[in-house]
Amino acid sequence: MKLTIRKASNHDIDELEQLYDELNDYLESTINFPGWKKGVYPTRKDAINGIN
Repeated sequence: MKLTIRKASNHDIDELEQLYDELNDYLESTINFPGWKKGVYPTRKDAINGIN
């Protein structure tokens, strides 16, 4: 498997938001070590802030 690492851009925000939502759903159904909460952290706004 070839892995490419690159800096995210504004074009990635929708995909990052989906990743955060799916990850928070998974954490909610298992052990949530980081204590993240869907709609609280991380959110679309966090993705935007991280890119900026």
